[in-house]
Amino acid sequence: VFSHASSVRVEKDTIAYNAAVGACQKAKDWTMALLLLREMAQVLVETDTITYSTVIDACETAGWQLALTLLFEMTHALDTLSPNAYRAAISACGKNSECRQAMQILSQMADGRVEKGCNTYTAAISACEKAGDWWQALQLLDEMARVHVERDAFTYAAAISAGKNRGQSLQAFQLLREMAVGRVQRDTIAYSAAISVCASGGQFVQAL
Repeated sequence: VFSHASSVRVEKDTIAYNAAVGACQKAKDWTMALLLLREMAQVLVETDTITYSTVIDACETAGWQLALTLLFEMTHALDTLSPNAYRAAISACGKNSECRQAMQILSQMADGRVEKGCNTYTAAISACEKAGDWWQALQLLDEMARVHVERDAFTYAAAISAGKNRGQSLQAFQLLREMAVGRVQRDTIAYSAAISVCASGGQFVQAL
C-alpha cells in the first residue's frame, strides 16, 4: 500500500513514513524499517523522534550494535531526543545480555538530560537480569527510589529474576515485601520470578 502511494501521486510525508515504519516494527521486519529510514533521507522527508524510536524498536532483534548506531545517528540528526529511542536501544542490549552497554546508554541519557522513566529503568534492569548482574539491578532499583521514578510490577519482577543465577531467595522475598509496602501490586509475574529464584537456589520449601 505504501509503495503504491507514489504511483497515484499521494504525498508520502513524515506521518506516512512513520506509519509504515510502525507496521514494520509490529511485523518484526527490521530490514524494511531500516530501508524506509534510509529512503526518507534520500527523498528529503524529515525524520522525527517517532521515526527513530520505532526503527530502533524494530531493529531490537538485529543486534545491539545496530541499535547503538541508530541511537548515535539520532543524537546528531535531531534537536529533540526521545526517551523511547533510548529505551529501545537498552532493550536491544538486554536481548544480547549487554548489561554494560545498557548502563552506558543510561549515562548518556543523564549527560543529555533525557528523562529516564519507569520503562527505561525496567529495560535496563532486564538487561542486568539477562546478564546475571543482580547487584547492578538492585542499584538501579534503588536509584529509581532516589530520583522518584515509579516502580511497577514489571520492574520488580526483573530485579527479582536478576538474582536467579545466584539463588538470591532472601533478596527475592525482601523485594516482594517492598512491593507490598510501596503498594505495588504483586502479580503472577513477580511471584513466578520469586519462585524461580528460590528453586534455583534449592530453596524448595520457600518456593512452596
